[in-house]
Amino acid sequence: MSIDYEVSGLRLRSDIPLAADRVADPDGDADVTIAVGPCAEVPWHRPSASVIAETFDHEGWPRYSFCALNDGTTVARFYALADFEFDHDLSHVTCHRHPAVSEEMAGLLVPGNIASYVLTMAGHYVVHASAVEIEGGRAIGFVGPTARGKTTCAALLCAEGCGLVTDDVLVIDLDGGTPRCRRGASALRLRTQQAGLVSRFVTAPAVSTTPDGRLAVRPDRVAGDDFVLEALVLPTPSRDDSTVTVRRLSGADAVAVLVAMSRIEGWRSSERVTQLFEHATAVAQNVPVLEVKIPWGPPFAPDVGARLIDEIARVSVGVTG
Repeated sequence: MSIDYEVSGLRLRSDIPLAADRVADPDGDADVTIAVGPCAEVPWHRPSASVIAETFDHEGWPRYSFCALNDGTTVARFYALADFEFDHDLSHVTCHRHPAVSEEMAGLLVPGNIASYVLTMAGHYVVHASAVEIEGGRAIGFVGPTARGKTTCAALLCAEGCGLVTDDVLVIDLDGGTPRCRRGASALRLRTQQAGLVSRFVTAPAVSTTPDGRLAVRPDRVAGDDFVLEALVLPTPSRDDSTVTVRRLSGADAVAVLVAMSRIEGWRSSERVTQLFEHATAVAQNVPVLEVKIPWGPPFAPDVGARLIDEIARVSVGVTG
């Protein structure tokens, strides 16, 4: 049975269960439909030689390849997990998961990589980031590669009373001058070693286990669908420092960080690379990009979340702690 989900402004009608909010209105049109195809082995080679985007892990093994086929369609291959076949206008996607991979595990890829690809190809700026609302419809995003601490920082601030805007996927809208970010995922996907953060929340959040063994932590949901983006923060976890220190990056350094934090990595298309640089430049010109060194845990100091808010506010013009 198909279920409609809201994912970063997209309405996804999916036959695969997704870790995303369901849409209350049953009569709306879907932006993208996700169908289930036959299970199949996922080969360890590219779907074609026409690579749109591709990335590798730290040992050089491919993580995924988005490739164009001769008939104008696209295949996203997530090695050892699943193939996703896109039709010509990206409105219909068919998932062929590896026989050893569950539907729930394959479904984890949809709100992240699949939605991010569709949004980027439609001209949106999609960043690998989590975000929280500080107050009054204003948000701070934490950007970074996998395991850099962006979800943990978002959890620390949510425990201080901030509202969760999104986790892992941040869509930044640039129309109208002031960058705004969209509401996305309603749960923080924490690694198990950070499970102790749950006890810091004033109001105990709902907690469940994800198919990949992480903790899905659901704090109170913020109202509204988009927020003024006040700052983007690149966390630098440190076990050797006891103070939170913030450095505002210069224009060129800020652009370089934002280009590297595209949610879809390894773009080969010159059109998309140009789009990425234009978006990163526009954001860096209007939003402070901060490198923040933060004492890391576990255990975390009891006041580290409050100090993080205060230091970001001190350096970023217009951000209130």
